[in-house]
Amino acid sequence: MPLGIQALVGAAVVSYVVRRRYRTTLRNEVLLLVPIAFFAIYFNFFYRAQIGIRYFLIIFPLVYIFTASLVSGQAALSRRAKAGLVTALAASMASVLSYYPHFIPYFNELVWDRSRAYKILADSSLVLDQNHWYVRRYLRQHPAVVFEPDAPVPGTLLVRVERYVGLFYVEQFRWLRDNFEPVDHVAHGHLLFRVSPEALRLVTDPGSADWEDKGA
Repeated sequence: MPLGIQALVGAAVVSYVVRRRYRTTLRNEVLLLVPIAFFAIYFNFFYRAQIGIRYFLIIFPLVYIFTASLVSGQAALSRRAKAGLVTALAASMASVLSYYPHFIPYFNELVWDRSRAYKILADSSLVLDQNHWYVRRYLRQHPAVVFEPDAPVPGTLLVRVERYVGLFYVEQFRWLRDNFEPVDHVAHGHLLFRVSPEALRLVTDPGSADWEDKGA
């Protein structure tokens, strides 16, 4: 969720409590608050399937409607409040659009380096087979890039996030996962690595490198 939206949600909660609106409007807003509380508790503490945020999305429209109470049924906003509202909405829009056209792997600015998003979430949180066209285009434009090699090789490598982190075929890219980090990404769901022959030799045959060092 964009940081600007989070700020507005927090402001709505504070306003709701400080102005004691719950004393007069709880009956009207129970259809919003009860489902929000129920699904938040259920999906965070009782639902065992690890499938990302997709089911939890059901509460977002309800949260947004509740947040709209900041500008509904109240006295006119102060100039400072209006400035804060416009700033939060503009910041949220800019944040989301910065991912265009890849909205599924969106992270807010707390994940500043987008090539490291895989350290927080992977699989369907980053890719749902929506980026194949971009990957094929990248490979056509960079024919020297090796796509998911079957064995350790030097060069520029492109690997899907879920394979790199070991979600599937745990051992296939352990050599890469344990020794190298991505230098870039393609459409967020595929990671780019640069592996030099020297670095690969240290990984695949460290004994020979030690021998050469001792000989030198």
